[in-house]
Amino acid sequence: MGRKSKEYEINVQNIALKAIEEYYGSIQAGFIQLLGSDEPALIKFCWEHGVGKPTDMIQMNVEQEVKTFEVIQLPDNGRDNFIEPIDEIIEPTV
Repeated sequence: MGRKSKEYEINVQNIALKAIEEYYGSIQAGFIQLLGSDEPALIKFCWEHGVGKPTDMIQMNVEQEVKTFEVIQLPDNGRDNFIEPIDEIIEPTV
């Protein structure tokens, strides 16, 4: 199915903004209502949209011995270029 088009996403966003403004009077009033809800997920939502979502930090220790190996090229013996035709059909045995 895939991702919705950018036009569709913008249309849904405009509908949501209009509904929030009609219900609460303004976007700011809607966010104030969410912040006063005592619901941690809604408060987190407001903060992430207001000041940005914190960057995820990943710490990795990559100090380890790197093993090396040598790659050699074998001479071309011509076998890869020739496919032997199959003349007989082999029936499976039961």
